[in-house]
Amino acid sequence: MSWQTSDFYRILGLLRSARQPVPMRRLIEELGVTRNTITRDFEYLRDFFGAPIVYDRDRNGHYYDPEAFAAA
Repeated sequence: MSWQTSDFYRILGLLRSARQPVPMRRLIEELGVTRNTITRDFEYLRDFFGAPIVYDRDRNGHYYDPEAFAAA
C-alpha cells in the first residue's frame, strides 16, 4: 500500500467515525499534510471511487454521507 493510499484510508476512517463534520484544521493536524493535499485527496476519492464526502458550510466541516450520492 502506498503512502497516498494509506492517507485515503485514514481520511475515510476519520470522516466515517466522526459524529459531526470534521473541520479541515483537524484533518491537517491528524494527517500532517497541507490543505491543498487534503483537497486533492477529496477530489480523487470522489472522482475515482465515488466516495460520498460532503462539506457542510453551516457546521464548517466535511463528513461521509452514503445517502448523498445514492440519490445522485
